[in-house]
Amino acid sequence: MGWLTRLWHSGGERIRILAVMPDTPDRSGLEEIALRADWGLRFCLDCETAVAWLQSHTATVIILDRDQAEPGWREALRVLALQAPGSPVIVSAGDTDDHFWLEVMELGGYDVVKRPFAERRLVSVVQRAVRPISSGSGLPQNRPAESRSHTRLS
Repeated sequence: MGWLTRLWHSGGERIRILAVMPDTPDRSGLEEIALRADWGLRFCLDCETAVAWLQSHTATVIILDRDQAEPGWREALRVLALQAPGSPVIVSAGDTDDHFWLEVMELGGYDVVKRPFAERRLVSVVQRAVRPISSGSGLPQNRPAESRSHTRLS
């Protein structure tokens, strides 16, 4: 059993990833990472198909590609977050910057990963997304550590 498999099985249930992304070469990279990590992986080409799939299945984490087709990534993020409220949505993109990351956070996304996928970065983000937050910590649930500085208090 490899280190990735031990890492994910130590928490119990198998990680189930729903990837909403077009059919690009980046999909094979994600498939290879998922295979090594022993994640369940389901691809949907668009948001509509993903929503239909989520009506009868669950995903531990959703990876949404910024370049997915209609209705656009912002609306897809909103719809997926409503359809699967317990599943953190990670947005993937070929180019990212702080402004994009902040926009994703403000729209309710969990984090951003750059394509092509770097295995250690993706594993780290997914690990943080599925790790239970200890009660009483006062930190928002299912948000990366970096986003806490951007959380507004009322």
